[in-house]
Amino acid sequence: PYSVQVNSYDNKNDADKRIERLRQIGYESFSYPAFVDAKDRTYFRVYVGRYQDLQSARKACEDLKKKGDFESDIFVVKRY
Repeated sequence: PYSVQVNSYDNKNDADKRIERLRQIGYESFSYPAFVDAKDRTYFRVYVGRYQDLQSARKACEDLKKKGDFESDIFVVKRY
């Protein structure tokens, strides 16, 4: 399964606020904590969508970039 990573925050509260805003405008969104060794800290990554295959996720990512609700540096990630 795949999702599109749309943001990353070093504060869970900020991530939760972004998720709430995304849900209000109709996006399925969620976050997941990720520890980054090089920075010795945890980031809360915000994702949109759940796609069964890479092709669907890539198409969704391109569509999201066109909508203007997201920065251009969003990208597809594989969820484990």
